[in-house]
Amino acid sequence: MGSILTSAHPGRRRRAGYTLVEVLIAMVILGLVLPGLATMLVSSRKALTSNFRMDQAFSFGQLVLDSVAILPAGQVVAGTRTTSLSGTDYVASLAPSTAADGSIRLALTISWNQAGKVHQVRLGEVMRKDGLYR
Repeated sequence: MGSILTSAHPGRRRRAGYTLVEVLIAMVILGLVLPGLATMLVSSRKALTSNFRMDQAFSFGQLVLDSVAILPAGQVVAGTRTTSLSGTDYVASLAPSTAADGSIRLALTISWNQAGKVHQVRLGEVMRKDGLYR
């Protein structure tokens, strides 16, 4: 008596591996996923570079403000200073103004060019008449 579970091809064995349909489905899935991953990689790289430049600009601004802080209040004048950090030129523009109480308000703008676009960071500080920070 024969078995109910007989094969249509009794002498043929199933080979291990992937079928053409499985490979094609995997290729379609990769084709849909990889462009999105590449876009995310490029975007994260741009954000990382932008954050790095902004951090450098802020540190440069702090350095300029600290340099101005050691000057006597009467010697603080408007001006610009340029420095190059990691291949990027940063321009610091200082604009002091005297308030009614005699304190000096320092407005500092740091500018740099990145990918054809000008970026800026603005910092401010107040110095008392005696030259110390408030």
